[in-house]
Amino acid sequence: MSTETAAGLVATGASGLLIASLGVEPQAIVWALVGSILGLTLAKPSSRVYAVALFFASTLACALMATVIAEHYFAGSVGARNVCAVILAAAFHPLFEAFISAVPGLVAAFAKRARAAIGSPKP
Repeated sequence: MSTETAAGLVATGASGLLIASLGVEPQAIVWALVGSILGLTLAKPSSRVYAVALFFASTLACALMATVIAEHYFAGSVGARNVCAVILAAAFHPLFEAFISAVPGLVAAFAKRARAAIGSPKP
């Protein structure tokens, strides 16, 4: 067995293990990857490490969400799963940026209501 063959077998086994542990079909991951590439054009510039980590996380998370949505609402339809994966992944970056920018305001509003509920004075 050559080194290239052994490396190919290890890569195949590792990818099979990853797919089995995620519970997501490879086709959903590929379509979520396509959606993430489309959505990446809408993302704000950031550091390289942050962008790579968010890209992979969004791809896997959107593939999983699309699988769950398709199984629950579309009787496990493969086409619906793939379309959901593309749409969710493409919309992930803009929605994530909007959520991150809204968090400080949400926390401040929650703290204001919590202070009013317990009757403590304003700082």
